[in-house]
Amino acid sequence: MSRTAWRVIGAFAAVVIIGGAVAAVWLTVAEKHSQSAAVDARIEANAASAEAPATATAPTADDRFFADLDRMSVPYAQNRKNLVIEDGHYYCSGFKLGDSYRQMLTDDSNDQYSDQKITAAVDAYCPEYKRLLN
Repeated sequence: MSRTAWRVIGAFAAVVIIGGAVAAVWLTVAEKHSQSAAVDARIEANAASAEAPATATAPTADDRFFADLDRMSVPYAQNRKNLVIEDGHYYCSGFKLGDSYRQMLTDDSNDQYSDQKITAAVDAYCPEYKRLLN
Protein backbone atom coordinates (compact mmCIF):
# COMPACT_ATOMS: atom_id res chain seq x y z
CA MET A 1 0.00 0.00 0.00
CA SER A 2 0.99 3.51 -0.56
CA ARG A 3 2.04 5.89 2.08
CA THR A 4 -1.06 8.00 1.53
CA ALA A 5 -3.31 4.98 2.02
CA TRP A 6 -1.57 4.22 5.30
CA ARG A 7 -2.04 7.81 6.39
CA VAL A 8 -5.73 7.64 5.58
CA ILE A 9 -6.06 4.33 7.44
CA GLY A 10 -4.07 5.75 10.38
CA ALA A 11 -6.17 8.90 10.46
CA PHE A 12 -9.34 6.82 10.26
CA ALA A 13 -8.09 4.56 13.07
CA ALA A 14 -7.21 7.60 15.16
CA VAL A 15 -10.69 9.04 14.62
CA VAL A 16 -12.25 5.70 15.60
CA ILE A 17 -10.05 5.40 18.68
CA ILE A 18 -10.59 9.00 19.74
CA GLY A 19 -14.31 8.71 19.01
CA GLY A 20 -14.48 5.51 21.06
CA ALA A 21 -12.61 7.17 23.91
CA VAL A 22 -14.92 10.20 23.82
CA ALA A 23 -17.94 7.90 23.75
CA ALA A 24 -16.56 5.87 26.66
CA VAL A 25 -15.93 9.03 28.70
CA TRP A 26 -19.37 10.38 27.83
CA LEU A 27 -21.02 7.08 28.84
CA THR A 28 -19.03 7.00 32.08
CA VAL A 29 -19.98 10.58 32.90
CA ALA A 30 -23.60 9.91 31.99
CA GLU A 31 -23.63 6.76 34.11
CA LYS A 32 -22.04 8.54 37.06
CA HIS A 33 -24.53 11.39 36.67
CA SER A 34 -27.36 8.87 36.59
CA GLN A 35 -25.99 7.11 39.67
CA SER A 36 -25.51 10.44 41.39
CA ALA A 37 -29.10 11.40 40.60
CA ALA A 38 -30.28 8.05 41.94
CA VAL A 39 -28.24 8.52 45.12
CA ASP A 40 -29.58 12.07 45.48
CA ALA A 41 -33.12 10.75 45.06
CA ARG A 42 -32.51 8.07 47.72
CA ILE A 43 -31.01 10.66 50.07
CA GLU A 44 -33.99 12.95 49.56
CA ALA A 45 -36.41 10.05 50.08
CA ASN A 46 -34.61 9.00 53.25
CA ALA A 47 -34.54 12.58 54.49
CA ALA A 48 -38.25 12.94 53.81
CA SER A 49 -39.05 9.71 55.62
CA ALA A 50 -36.78 10.71 58.51
CA GLU A 51 -38.52 14.05 58.75
CA ALA A 52 -42.00 12.55 58.69
CA PRO A 53 -42.01 11.51 62.34
CA ALA A 54 -40.76 14.93 63.34
CA THR A 55 -43.90 16.46 61.87
CA ALA A 56 -46.12 14.06 63.77
CA THR A 57 -47.59 15.65 66.84
CA ALA A 58 -46.75 14.39 70.28
CA PRO A 59 -49.66 13.46 72.51
CA THR A 60 -51.07 16.42 74.38
CA ALA A 61 -51.81 16.44 78.10
CA ASP A 62 -55.48 15.99 77.20
CA ASP A 63 -54.60 12.96 75.05
CA ARG A 64 -52.66 11.44 77.96
CA PHE A 65 -55.53 12.20 80.35
CA PHE A 66 -58.10 10.43 78.18
CA ALA A 67 -55.71 7.56 77.46
CA ASP A 68 -55.36 7.02 81.22
CA LEU A 69 -59.12 7.21 81.72
CA ASP A 70 -59.64 4.72 78.90
CA ARG A 71 -56.96 2.40 80.29
CA MET A 72 -58.66 2.49 83.69
CA SER A 73 -62.10 1.95 82.04
CA VAL A 74 -63.49 5.23 83.39
CA PRO A 75 -66.61 6.14 81.40
CA TYR A 76 -67.13 9.68 80.11
CA ALA A 77 -69.37 11.25 77.49
CA GLN A 78 -67.47 11.82 74.23
CA ASN A 79 -69.51 14.94 73.55
CA ARG A 80 -68.62 16.40 76.98
CA LYS A 81 -64.86 15.94 76.98
CA ASN A 82 -64.35 19.62 77.72
CA LEU A 83 -66.12 19.18 81.08
CA VAL A 84 -64.02 16.13 81.90
CA ILE A 85 -60.88 18.15 81.11
CA GLU A 86 -62.12 20.93 83.43
CA ASP A 87 -62.56 18.33 86.20
CA GLY A 88 -58.97 17.19 85.66
CA HIS A 89 -57.67 20.73 86.01
CA TYR A 90 -59.92 21.23 89.05
CA TYR A 91 -58.15 18.36 90.83
CA CYS A 92 -54.75 19.90 90.10
CA SER A 93 -55.99 23.26 91.39
CA GLY A 94 -57.10 21.54 94.59
CA PHE A 95 -53.59 20.18 95.15
CA LYS A 96 -52.13 23.60 94.38
CA LEU A 97 -54.41 25.18 96.98
CA GLY A 98 -53.37 22.62 99.59
CA ASP A 99 -56.20 20.08 99.44
CA SER A 100 -55.19 16.54 100.32
CA TYR A 101 -55.91 13.52 98.17
CA ARG A 102 -58.29 12.16 100.83
CA GLN A 103 -60.09 15.49 101.00
CA MET A 104 -60.66 15.49 97.24
CA LEU A 105 -61.93 11.90 97.37
CA THR A 106 -64.35 12.90 100.15
CA ASP A 107 -65.50 16.03 98.30
CA ASP A 108 -66.13 13.93 95.20
CA SER A 109 -67.61 10.93 97.02
CA ASN A 110 -70.64 10.75 94.71
CA ASP A 111 -68.35 9.79 91.83
CA GLN A 112 -67.24 6.16 92.02
CA TYR A 113 -64.40 6.94 89.58
CA SER A 114 -62.96 9.96 91.42
CA ASP A 115 -59.85 8.00 92.46
CA GLN A 116 -59.03 7.11 88.84
CA LYS A 117 -59.91 10.60 87.58
CA ILE A 118 -57.64 12.26 90.14
CA THR A 119 -54.80 9.87 89.28
CA ALA A 120 -55.23 10.45 85.53
CA ALA A 121 -55.41 14.22 86.05
CA VAL A 122 -52.22 14.28 88.10
CA ASP A 123 -50.41 12.09 85.56
CA ALA A 124 -51.46 14.32 82.66
CA TYR A 125 -51.75 17.85 84.03
CA CYS A 126 -49.78 18.16 87.27
CA PRO A 127 -47.23 15.37 87.72
CA GLU A 128 -45.48 17.43 90.38
CA TYR A 129 -48.25 16.28 92.77
CA LYS A 130 -47.78 12.53 92.22
CA ARG A 131 -46.16 12.27 95.64
CA LEU A 132 -49.50 13.33 97.19
CA LEU A 133 -51.38 10.36 95.74
CA ASN A 134 -51.70 7.64 98.39
